[in-house]
Order: sequence, then C-alpha cells, then structure tokens
Amino acid sequence: MTTPPTSADLWHAARREGHDVRKRVVAALGLVIGMAAAVGVAVVARLVGGEALADVPWTRPVELVLGPLRGAWLEDRDLALGLQLLAHAVVLLLVAARFGGELHRLAIVDLAGAPRESGADARRFARRHLRAFYGARMAYVAGVIVPILAIGALALAGRLPGALGGIGLAVAVAVGGALAILAALVALGGAFGGFLTGPLVAAEGADAFDAVTRAYGYTLDGLPMLLVRRAWFFVGVLLGSAVRALRGLLALLFGHAALSAGAPEAWARARAVLAAGGTPPDADRLGLGFGDHLAAAVALAVLAGYVLYVLADFVSRVVCARSAVYLLTRRERDHVPVHVLRAAPRVREATRPEDAGFEEVARLAEDA
Repeated sequence: MTTPPTSADLWHAARREGHDVRKRVVAALGLVIGMAAAVGVAVVARLVGGEALADVPWTRPVELVLGPLRGAWLEDRDLALGLQLLAHAVVLLLVAARFGGELHRLAIVDLAGAPRESGADARRFARRHLRAFYGARMAYVAGVIVPILAIGALALAGRLPGALGGIGLAVAVAVGGALAILAALVALGGAFGGFLTGPLVAAEGADAFDAVTRAYGYTLDGLPMLLVRRAWFFVGVLLGSAVRALRGLLALLFGHAALSAGAPEAWARARAVLAAGGTPPDADRLGLGFGDHLAAAVALAVLAGYVLYVLADFVSRVVCARSAVYLLTRRERDHVPVHVLRAAPRVREATRPEDAGFEEVARLAEDA
C-alpha cells in the first residue's frame, strides 16, 4: 500500500514541479499576452481622453499603462479612474483565467501523481472550464464593486431637498453599513482563500459557484492553518525563484563587464541608446550608427527575456504551491486523498504494440 504524501513531500514536489519547462512556457505566454492587454486598455483610455497616437509614450510601457490612471487620480476624476481599473480587471482576469487555468491544470495533475497530461489536453481543459476559472475570479471583484456602487447610489438620496434629504441619507448610512461589511467580507475572503478557486476547478471540474462557495468553506473552517500553510509554501517559492533570479542577474553582470572590457566605446554608445529609449539628442557627437541601434535592441531583448524568465518562473512556482496547499486542505477537510481527481486526465489508448508495452515481444517474433 502506497504511503500518502506528507506536507513536506508536497512542499518539495511543488518546488520541483514549479520549474517544469511546460509550466514556465505557459506562464511566460500568459504574461506576454497580459502585458499586451494592459497596454491595449491604456491606449484606448488615452484615445478616449483625447490624446493623439503620436503622443503615446510607446517606448515607455510602464508610463504608457500607469499614465492615464495617475492622471485620473490627480485630477479627481473618480469615474474615469474606476472605469479604467474595471477595464483592466476584466481584461487581465480573462487572460489569467485562460492561461492560469491551463497552468493550474498542469500543476494539479502532476502534484496529484496522475498520469502526465499533455499540454494540448490541458489547454482544452482550460477552454472548456474558462467560464468557471473566469467567473470565480470575477465573483470576488463583483462582490466588492457592486456593494460599493450600491452605497453610492443610495447616497444620492441625500441630495433631496429639505427633510427628505436627511431621511434618505440616514437610510443610505444604515443600509450602506451592511453593504460595506459585505464588501469587506468578500475582499477578505478573496485575499485569504481566493487562490483556492483555481486549483479547485482544475481538480474537480467545478463551476464558478461551487468553486467560490467551497473556497469560502475551506477558508472559514480552517483559516489559521490555511495561512500558515500558505506562508510555508511561499517560502519554497521564494527560495527557488531567488536562486534562479540571482543566477540570471550574475549572468547579466558578467556579460556587462565583458562587453565593457572588450568594446567599451561601442558598448557605451549602445547604452546611450538604451538610456534615451531611442536616438539620444547628442547622437551626432556620439557618432551613433545602425550597428549601435541594433546592439541596443539586442541588449534590450536579452534584458526583457531575462525579466520574463524570472517572472514566469515565479508564477509557475506560485501556481504549484497554491495547488499543493489546496490538495492538503481538501484532504484535511474533505478526507479526499491527494491522488484523487474528479476531473481525471484522459488516458490515451495505445495505437501501436510498442505503446502497449509489447516492444520486446514484437522483436522476439521478428527474430524467430
């Protein structure tokens, strides 16, 4: 009889599965598409605000995305700020549901010890359950935003003339207090146990309602242990990601030192292009040419690849850690073994004798 895995076994398994190449590729693709989606939302916000495409800071993506949000905040345009944040949440959560669903499926199958599932099967699973992955995330967003909007709508009664305004405001305060508590409960539930919805859908094939309600049940039933276990697994995430990030950073520093020693003038010109985000004002004095711009572009691509590698590795490890915490929590609360998956991976049927394990028999028959 196989001994059930302990918490320490799953802790090491989560660290091991976190740097699986398949998972990191899915995480990297999701990050790239998520960044592109955030840029798209920011560009639309800038165009709606009357900004011309020529004025968009294309070479500064962080400024491109955060600029409209910061402007709306500083100018007290609360409606514009809220709409932009909502648009970012809707789009980014959709990307997270699609690629996060595939990543959770790969992680939960590997950690449960089930037959290894192909990437194509994991993608199909994520597409079939996209509404569950997305709906569970949006339920937390709606659970916070809707009560707040309702409080604002009720507060409009305070604008009525005379005594009606005072009565309306008193009603708004009384009802709004309950709605504010509801929004706070949803926000805290999402912060503490919302991460369980992804592994829950990946393991059980649950719908959004079942995922959210069961996640709340796990959170309310065992919050202290859930937080301790989550922190313990996050330590494993930090250990693995920090080592890989340090290794990449040392590689970049060694490369920079070698280029500075081997071609100091050319590397200085390439760094000037990088610092300016394009052609610097004193390009003629520096003697910049096409080769310098090409070297700067390659250096930027290498740096972006390193950052993407570190982020993808971190995301993959976080998803594996969350999946392991879910499996342990489910075993403790529902008494379901770790290896049991209601949505089990599809086992492919053998189409050749070799796939069914008859390779040696076939060879012997040929020799005879």
